Amino acid sequence: AANPFGKNSPRYALVERGVGLEMSIRLYVAHLHEDSTEARLKEVFSAYGSVVSIERRPNYAYVFFDDQAEADKAIEALNGTELD
Repeated sequence: AANPFGKNSPRYALVERGVGLEMSIRLYVAHLHEDSTEARLKEVFSAYGSVVSIERRPNYAYVFFDDQAEADKAIEALNGTELD
């Protein structure tokens, strides 16, 4: 499958699942490049379900889903891939 994040970008991993905003499922996205935007994260993660919210921080982000199955699909598809 094609990498949705681009070929020359830093690695990132979804390494944490927790409870966040109003009992949403929180995915931790690590090692993000400083140029990675919330809009790009939403574009990529929305392919796997309804993204409730994104909290962007330096070098990482939290992506929130309402549905556990959708969050699991995103983890399975994107863990260990690269973001542009």
